[in-house]
Amino acid sequence: MQNIRLVERPVIEKNHQYWAEIDHLSFKAKNLYNLVNYYCRQRFFVGAKAWRLNDLYHKSKESKADKALPTKVRKQFVKRVVKCWTSSFAAITEDRKSPEKFLCESKTLGCKDKTDGGYLLPDPGTESVYKTELVSGTVHQSMSKIRIATGRRSIEQLR
Repeated sequence: MQNIRLVERPVIEKNHQYWAEIDHLSFKAKNLYNLVNYYCRQRFFVGAKAWRLNDLYHKSKESKADKALPTKVRKQFVKRVVKCWTSSFAAITEDRKSPEKFLCESKTLGCKDKTDGGYLLPDPGTESVYKTELVSGTVHQSMSKIRIATGRRSIEQLR
């Protein structure tokens, strides 16, 4: 039997009441991405192994970028960047061994623009969603004013 995933995707346009807050949170996420990515890039360039999740989380824990987001979201975020870097290390290593397998040279992850744009703010497992409000049909992420109506009583991921 196949698992069926239903996706609800509310469209938040620039004139929506939550646009400014979502834009602000994604900007904070981008800043945290750049910080964690910076640590990973520096580690890569000195030829060391990739950071372990706990080490990298604690290294970035005291930064201004890290404090700007809920703890549960930060942990998931660092986990996601570590996973990207682990894949990147593997691709670069494989590319050096067998370059004919790849269409182009594998590269390290780059940083996002410092002053413009944002980054996806993941919440796998919906750890930062208030469960009592979800049961009543509203998705409310902790540390935000964002409340979106939903027909679901449980969700697997919030972005």
